[in-house]
Amino acid sequence: MITRRFIKPAAVIAAVVFSTALPGTAQASRHEVSLSYGIITLDQMVDVWTDILTAVITLGTYTKQYDHFSGAPFLTYRYAPPGRIAFGLALGTFNSGGDLYFTDTKKGAFKETSTIGAAEICFRWITSRSFQLYSGLGAGANFKEGRYTTTDDNRTDKTSSTRFTFHVNFIGFRVGKTLGFFGELGLGYRGIFSLGLNGRF
Repeated sequence: MITRRFIKPAAVIAAVVFSTALPGTAQASRHEVSLSYGIITLDQMVDVWTDILTAVITLGTYTKQYDHFSGAPFLTYRYAPPGRIAFGLALGTFNSGGDLYFTDTKKGAFKETSTIGAAEICFRWITSRSFQLYSGLGAGANFKEGRYTTTDDNRTDKTSSTRFTFHVNFIGFRVGKTLGFFGELGLGYRGIFSLGLNGRF
């Protein structure tokens, strides 16, 4: 009687543990390479909020008016050992540009290019051979270069700066086996929306 009372709960616990661990170890491939494209990055929003161009000392102080932003392509390598946590490195870029104004008068144009390098961690809520549901965090640096040209004297000044950047992937999904399609919803250097292709090996 005592043995039956012990065996039944133990069997239930073992089944729960096995069913929980199985999705995390279903895929044999530990290496992943992804190519993605995101829109509306946090770094672009920060640039718009801080629209006073004080870095170009030799040309004076101008107000930047952005008129275009590119998307943000990223190349990512991820190591996914057995379990639910994976680690990765990401490299991406985006550019933006617009006009320079001085006292409400257009005085030139500018173009800025940002290169992002970051380390990332991913937690897989659901993972199988053909479907994943996951979230993640990333942190790194934004290496930004700017080119600013004034029309009155046709002068050009260049600047460079580095600042901290991050990304929070609220939720992402991947569909496919060796080669898969994925989409992510987040906030940070990858953009609010991101789509891409992922290969396992």
